[in-house]
Amino acid sequence: MKTVLLTGATGGIGKALVKELGSLGYIIIAIDKDESELNKLNSEFNNIKSYIVADLSQAQIIPILAKDLESNYDHIDVLINCAGVGIYNDLENLTEAEWDLTFNVNIKAPFFLSQKLLPLLRKSEKPIIMNIGSEAGTRGRPGRSVYTATKFAMRGFSLSLSQELKDITTTLITLGSVMTNFGKLNIDEKKELQKEGKKYLTPEEVAKRLVEILESDEIKEEYVLNP
Repeated sequence: MKTVLLTGATGGIGKALVKELGSLGYIIIAIDKDESELNKLNSEFNNIKSYIVADLSQAQIIPILAKDLESNYDHIDVLINCAGVGIYNDLENLTEAEWDLTFNVNIKAPFFLSQKLLPLLRKSEKPIIMNIGSEAGTRGRPGRSVYTATKFAMRGFSLSLSQELKDITTTLITLGSVMTNFGKLNIDEKKELQKEGKKYLTPEEVAKRLVEILESDEIKEEYVLNP
């Protein structure tokens, strides 16, 4: 059985991943800041080995988290950096707190989690780091400067790791629009846009494709998933 460390486990994509990974026998170490949602997730799925309440916007907890994991696990097969924050705001209205929160969760946490968990990943026979990116990391959009900046950073980070880490497979998932509550619009608002022709991936479609990638014999450095 392979062990997966999944951040953002209670989000739309995270929860779908827990279900899809469980169907193939993967076991999950689930990380999220919402304890009540983690409790619900743990009671719903039997493939969660443990869950950890952690606010990844607080960078100082990552070394502590890594030490705890090293004390309790002999290896990690897959790290999925799925946690994210979608703050959309015009430059003139953007606050420093919004900037810090977005960068801390979207790029600082994946960076240092990947770094601190290298020893556990290297004990796996086929270690994988999977980073969840966005098409926002490929082009600019008005009102999304800080979010887009983090996704450009994620893309550069992940593609660099794919060349740097010869013993660990690193892959970036560049996602188009997904039908979740992430970002400025909630699911109901997105469904209204869908009626007008806007296309969205479902979390289940994303999760299925991500697990197919993890199961592949050869994994590319980047996959682009659009609706």
